[in-house]
Amino acid sequence: MRIVATFKNHGGTPAELTIKFPDESGDIDNNIDSSARSQAKKMKINIHKQLFDVKPRKFKVDPGELVDIEIF
Repeated sequence: MRIVATFKNHGGTPAELTIKFPDESGDIDNNIDSSARSQAKKMKINIHKQLFDVKPRKFKVDPGELVDIEIF
């Protein structure tokens, strides 16, 4: 299935958006032990691969302009 979403910048300044999946954020909780951290990392790596992808994942929208993103 393919979904197209349109974003419009209604503000007066340029807007930038970056879509990051959990495996790209690098924020694995440091307060858990190494085996739990390893398991959490494995789960985060597989989340977006199993569900969906987004293109483009980074874009800039000037005031009053539109941008289409594809979710598939």
